[in-house]
Amino acid sequence: MQPEGPIPEVELGRGVDLGELQLAFQPVVDLEDGSITSVEALVRWEHPTRGLLWPGQFLDDSTEADVQRRVTGWVLNDAARCAAHWRAEYPEQLITVAVNLSDDDLESPNLAQHLANVLRAHTLEPGALALEISETALFANLERAKTRLLAFRDLGVQVFVDDFGTAYSSVVASLESMPTEAVYVLPESVGAMKGEAHDGILMSLASIESLPIDVIKIDRHFVQRLFAGEREGALVESVIRLSHRLGFRVQAEGVEHETEAVRLREVGCDLAQGYYFHRPQTSGYVDVLLREAANARASAAAEAAEGAISS
Repeated sequence: MQPEGPIPEVELGRGVDLGELQLAFQPVVDLEDGSITSVEALVRWEHPTRGLLWPGQFLDDSTEADVQRRVTGWVLNDAARCAAHWRAEYPEQLITVAVNLSDDDLESPNLAQHLANVLRAHTLEPGALALEISETALFANLERAKTRLLAFRDLGVQVFVDDFGTAYSSVVASLESMPTEAVYVLPESVGAMKGEAHDGILMSLASIESLPIDVIKIDRHFVQRLFAGEREGALVESVIRLSHRLGFRVQAEGVEHETEAVRLREVGCDLAQGYYFHRPQTSGYVDVLLREAANARASAAAEAAEGAISS
């Protein structure tokens, strides 16, 4: 029987030292042609007595910053190692590996130097590594974030804004759960508050126009707004269009059904990840996918060449 209760931070630190951490990778696909453009690196801990643990089971707001940064350091190094392997083995695909940063990671003054060391150690070219930064961490201090993001851009590291729309989704969910029969919460009042939330998310997007961001990742709850009525769907489309005008690509998270993938493609979303496409898997699984794609391209090229000769 597995022990219960919180895991002591010293135990997590020891797990890092003993090589008990591992990465799972969830592929991200281009909605236009289905090709894999990147993978998100997700840390797991093979605990000696509790079994395989996900981040929510051993990393949280109470985790000591030093331990959190040691975990992030390990993840960055292993993600870079995998990125170097895939770029060398499948140079035509130019896969990017994305790593999640915590709020504490973003505040670390040594992060850029650590990144530079990792990139140098694995001889990674620009674009091979990406950092995922939450919407909340970004807006906590935009000026500080801009300084950090510019340093990442100088290193050739891409920046993805993670879980964009989470705050909006929370507000709308709260409004929709209000008892509309109450005198103080009339349906028209809820509609007005929703309108303010709509305006707020577009203003939030416009406020990061000057930041060196490559991809806006819209969270699953926001994606579901596409099917929540005409007005809600129009908002998601507006976020995608505005993102494109600002020079950002848009990636949908948590896509679980074909209908979602089809609708996202129809409204111009660029990229998607989720169980409909691929679950998080081992690096070996990613190798198989990339090898199959490379073989398919080679076969298509051979057929085209043969057709050209015969004609």
